[in-house]
Amino acid sequence: MENTEVIRRAFVAAALALIMSSGSASAATATAFGNSFTARTGSWYDKLNLGDDNFAVSGAVCNSALTDLAGRRLATQIKKWSAAGKPVGSAVIVFIGINDVQETGNLSGSQSAYRTALGNIRPAVVAKGAKLILATIPDLGRMPLYKGTSQAATMTSRSKAWNSFIKNTAPNYGAVVVDLFNKLTDPSLIGSDGLHPNSKGQQVIANAIAAKL
Repeated sequence: MENTEVIRRAFVAAALALIMSSGSASAATATAFGNSFTARTGSWYDKLNLGDDNFAVSGAVCNSALTDLAGRRLATQIKKWSAAGKPVGSAVIVFIGINDVQETGNLSGSQSAYRTALGNIRPAVVAKGAKLILATIPDLGRMPLYKGTSQAATMTSRSKAWNSFIKNTAPNYGAVVVDLFNKLTDPSLIGSDGLHPNSKGQQVIANAIAAKL
């Protein structure tokens, strides 16, 4: 009987530990802005179970001049966020810039729009005592889509320029940075299109962001 009771207590303790662990993992909630790296089903946002305030849109850009579709503009995401009551949760996470980098080497317009977005977001973040988290972009030049092509060096250079901008901008808005530049260089983390992360790649992003939550 004693052995049975010991086993029962150990089982109960393990079950409680698992419940507590699961609860803490899903306790954080966050609002997200971004592109298809965030918008797709099964993204890092879904893996972290951060709630339902994901305003990211596939194909989204910061610079409105780079798209004719208003729905793909960061400014539109901000408008929808405002209309929804400016939800914040534990954090607001901004992970965008990949499409801007692919579209143009003149990133000044994208940088200006990004700063404007942060200016609109930060008051709500401060009011809630939440975190503002900015994610850099992966090295596009080392993604299968570009690696080994004539565009590889250009994409790496633009990626570095964009990430340098984010890192220099973050302190001005009291934000922390998640550095993803070297996180997705393994081809096994990328899907068949050579650009978007597969489930393993999304988990890598999730782990990096979770460390800052």
